[in-house]
Amino acid sequence: MRLVKFSRGGLVGEGFLDGDDILLSGGWSEGPVEDAPFTLARLGRDALDKAFRDAHVRIPRSEAKLEAPLDPRAKIICVGINYRDHADEVVSDLPARQQDVVAVEEPLS
Repeated sequence: MRLVKFSRGGLVGEGFLDGDDILLSGGWSEGPVEDAPFTLARLGRDALDKAFRDAHVRIPRSEAKLEAPLDPRAKIICVGINYRDHADEVVSDLPARQQDVVAVEEPLS
């Protein structure tokens, strides 16, 4: 099961990639793609299965543009080189004391 966020004709939707079609789950959002919610990623397996069964609107994949499946309200946490073996794999010269690198992107920031 592949979850997708997509745009078509100035509207944004979320749903499931099903062969050459996208099954729309829920309704459409208006406005910029980056402001449109992506709630499917937060559902558990049973709720996703139900949403898939309830999705009846089919959109040909060729008529839609796949977008980044991000929810603007989600917090994104990125961790850099977080242990010595990994650091040795990606960087040849490290300072004597390597510090952890953590970046947090708050929603709407």
